[in-house]
Amino acid sequence: MLDFNIIYAETEKAFKNNEFYELLLGLNDYNINAPASVPTDWTLIIYNGIFELYKRNSNQQETIKIAFYDAVKKLINGNEIELWVSSYIIFLMLHYQMKNKAPFNISDEILNLFKCRLSKMKDQLSNNKEYEGSQYTNGLYGDIERLNNTLKTYYFIDMIN
Repeated sequence: MLDFNIIYAETEKAFKNNEFYELLLGLNDYNINAPASVPTDWTLIIYNGIFELYKRNSNQQETIKIAFYDAVKKLINGNEIELWVSSYIIFLMLHYQMKNKAPFNISDEILNLFKCRLSKMKDQLSNNKEYEGSQYTNGLYGDIERLNNTLKTYYFIDMIN
């Protein structure tokens, strides 16, 4: 059985140590229930970690949000794996926003940065067959397209264009 208190505790530890970036990549022993095809479980981290931390710490909400945004920006500006990871974070944030389950929204600045970086990194992403990229002829970019198609189908949101 999965203990959500452990996810919260790991997220709180990452926040205190300024390690949201590491948490989102599953580094430094922040490997949260990771299936084999991804570095860590972002669904659990976002919903049961980041959102819970935000809700339970009303006096630090802006600081938590800024730390989270900074980690996502660092992912976006990283290599193709980090950019791919950021696509999942953005996908989940948009999904939770549309379901009214997000205590804060992903910023337009992050969405615009992601779109710009994605267009610049398309070739590298398409050639990368790591993780979920092995399932697509166009590698990690194909997986990002799959996430985008889900957003377009259910929420009429396009995170690529």
